Amino acid sequence: MHEAANAKTQRNGFALLHLCSIALAQTRPDKPFIESIDLSNLLCFAKKNGLEAMAYRGLQEAIRRGTEVDAELASKWELAFYSAVRLGMLQDHERTALISQMNEAGIEFALIKGGAIKSYYPHPEDRQMCDFDFWYSWSRESSRKLRGLMEGNGYSTVADDGWIHDTYSKPPYFTVEPHHALFMIPEWVDHFASVRDKMTPVEGAKSQLELSFSDLYVTNVAHAIKHLVQGGVGLRSLIDIYVLRFLNSPLGDWDYVDKELTQLGIDKIEKLLASVARKMMTNNPKRCPPALNTQETELLSALFQSGCYGSSEERGRLARMYYPTLEGEKAPSRIQYLKKRINPGKPTIEAMFPIVSEKPWLYPLCVVRRLLRGPKKASAVTSEIKGMFAHSSNNFK
Repeated sequence: MHEAANAKTQRNGFALLHLCSIALAQTRPDKPFIESIDLSNLLCFAKKNGLEAMAYRGLQEAIRRGTEVDAELASKWELAFYSAVRLGMLQDHERTALISQMNEAGIEFALIKGGAIKSYYPHPEDRQMCDFDFWYSWSRESSRKLRGLMEGNGYSTVADDGWIHDTYSKPPYFTVEPHHALFMIPEWVDHFASVRDKMTPVEGAKSQLELSFSDLYVTNVAHAIKHLVQGGVGLRSLIDIYVLRFLNSPLGDWDYVDKELTQLGIDKIEKLLASVARKMMTNNPKRCPPALNTQETELLSALFQSGCYGSSEERGRLARMYYPTLEGEKAPSRIQYLKKRINPGKPTIEAMFPIVSEKPWLYPLCVVRRLLRGPKKASAVTSEIKGMFAHSSNNFK
């Protein structure tokens, strides 16, 4: 049963990437392959990956070129497409209003992740988003301003005093995550501490900033790899890499990008991700599996299993495979891993609680605060335990 489920997921994964490749005008539709797909099941898989809009665009092109698709199934895909596009339009309207108000309030901020990436897609509406993420220059004053602005727009404050981002929610459609730091991985905190210095003002805006294309690529790939290690990352992130690295290649300073990735210790895995993205998005689906080496096949299998958010079930296996990428040549022992989870160190605590930089005596209290805000749901606790046991028991000392 498990092998059959994996085979089904693999087939759905290849089919979804093929449709997305057609949407990006990278390949021609493979009529026999598409007609052999269970499109009802594939639609569920596409929604799990946040790719139903782009996949429908590819399916529409395949139909235009003569691929035969059941009319009822085609209607279901069309409805999913317009539902996704409608949600995207609502999100764009909300995001535009918030951006205008933050500029008026003089809050320094910059778009990151999907909000910044989607403009580089041939059809920006195809790049679906879950949350609205942005970086902002944290101070007690800017934090208060931002909270007032969000609550004035009908958002409830989920959290504004820890981790590396605040969280504001306005059901049923909107979640906003303002980041005062980009990462809390200890090895990356110092590298991204001066990210403000890499930003430039957006023309015509009062306080909005932006990352260069190259720095946007670095932060986006680092974010994808962070999720890969911590439980999985889905096919949308693979397509982001393809769109930025290959479709918009002339915009990047790739020598600079490679240097940054090397300093972060993720240059090898980025090359692996980029290679998989290029092969999968430019080849006929029947030729893709033989073209992948063992490492690429394992990585693609992990991406197929992950969906948008990954899973606690995958965390242990992915940590064993990719954790050394963030830690050097050797992954930490369980004891070392546990110590770091309890207290990741001052740079990380300062990234999570910026006030520690102003009042160092709050450091131990913030360590405790972080623990109290740790995982409470059974699934999250299970994920933590699996993460710990992913590391070698031979180094239990």
